Order: sequence, then structure tokens, then C-alpha cells
Amino acid sequence: MTADERVVSNFMDYDYGFTATTISLGPEITAESPAESISGAIVQPLAEFGERLSASLPTYEGGDWEVVSHSTTRIEDNLVVTVLIRRPKTE
Repeated sequence: MTADERVVSNFMDYDYGFTATTISLGPEITAESPAESISGAIVQPLAEFGERLSASLPTYEGGDWEVVSHSTTRIEDNLVVTVLIRRPKTE
């Protein structure tokens, strides 16, 4: 077995899913807003999303999920947060 085959094999040993949320930045946040303003607008909603996600993963569709990665994308006055989750493959 080559190294590439091992990577594919390990990748396929998991079920994957994702979840997303949208955080409104509000009209006071513009394209010219400093990073500190954006951080201030998202810290509480992002923390709340993280708490809800952490609380739900143990029971979501049988549980045993873990966060693999996340991504944030700004679209106008919104921040879209997507989270990739995985768990060992279930039969």
C-alpha cells in the first residue's frame, strides 16, 4: 500500500458533516472598519455558537462527533461560519 492509499483509507474511516451559522455584523461595520471593531461585534455571538455546538455534538445523530475545521466568510454585513465535523464511521 502506498502512502496515498493509506491517507484515502484513513479518510474513509469517518462520517463527515457540517453546520453553519450567520452572524450579523450590523450596519456600523463597514469594509473600512478596523479588525478590532469586527472582533468586538462577533466575539459574543461566536462564543454562543461554540457553546451550542459543543453541547450538541455528544448527542447529534448518535454522538461521537468532533470538530475538524472551520471557516469564516464575510458577505456584506454578515459573517458566515461553517464547521466541518467527523466521527468514526458507523455501520
